[in-house]
Amino acid sequence: MTATIIGHPFSLETARSFIPNPSFESTALNWVASSGAPGLLIQAGFAFVGTNSLRVTNGGSGQNVALHDKIPVTAGRPYTYVARALARDVATWVRVALRFLDAAGAQIGALTYGGAVQSNANYVLLSYTQVAPAGAVSVQPVIRQDGDPGQRTYWDAMMLVESAVVPTDYFDGDTPSTATVEYRWLGASNGSASVQLTKSAADIITPDLVLAPWQAAAESMSTIHPYMDRPSWAVATWREPGPRQGSLDLMFDTAADAAVARSVLAGHRWFEFDDTDYRWIDPFILTPGQQLTHGQSPDAPWGRGDTGPAWHVVVPWTEVSV
Repeated sequence: MTATIIGHPFSLETARSFIPNPSFESTALNWVASSGAPGLLIQAGFAFVGTNSLRVTNGGSGQNVALHDKIPVTAGRPYTYVARALARDVATWVRVALRFLDAAGAQIGALTYGGAVQSNANYVLLSYTQVAPAGAVSVQPVIRQDGDPGQRTYWDAMMLVESAVVPTDYFDGDTPSTATVEYRWLGASNGSASVQLTKSAADIITPDLVLAPWQAAAESMSTIHPYMDRPSWAVATWREPGPRQGSLDLMFDTAADAAVARSVLAGHRWFEFDDTDYRWIDPFILTPGQQLTHGQSPDAPWGRGDTGPAWHVVVPWTEVSV
């Protein structure tokens, strides 16, 4: 028997960009002027993607620098920042950098820029990669342009990824999906991080046993949605205020089969039901006879008794958008 999500295959998150409003389609400015006091304006026109771009006008001679709002990071992980710049007045040297901050908001170490690139009438791609240093909790992407007062450069199509690989193909949550790849915002459109999801075959698990849809004892768990094509699957919906939460439950005859299922499911993070997006955390295994009590998993607060003679693969999930 196979278990299939009706109409919606599993989606594997293959890339994530942390910069909100990366192509400046929202007029909410999350940049501040720094050295040189450049003027910052989101305006229509001169866009690399979409409609808008960020116009940066030099306030003084030499270096003109702007800083993005702080973005959370994990120390010890590599981060790559890319941006695109277009000089319209005269050829201009442009650079990007990453400014890592500690918990007190203090800069860690000296600011190092990526290689300078000269822009003149065409967009150029800039990138900079650095491992987040010890103590780093956030980062500010940095843009810099050199020149005389009044010179203008347009910036667009920015990305910050947790990887040492430069993402040369831009995407955000509004990038059109294809038959095999989806793009989504993690929150508000043009105001949150965005993800790239690679669709995979839905028929990826073959349960050995049939688990009849179970009824929740807790009053807040009274709504059950067994939306899979076999009763081996069930979703318990958490009806407390806030995001809906629950779990998928699969039964297997052997520990080996359960381990394979957990490994496959651990590589996926998203599913969709009734036009609502959900994300799950790492699945865990319950051995025969093991008890799962209310609140055992903070991300899937549900109650259940003895697991019986089978191995259960439990996948906690939570609603991420409505």
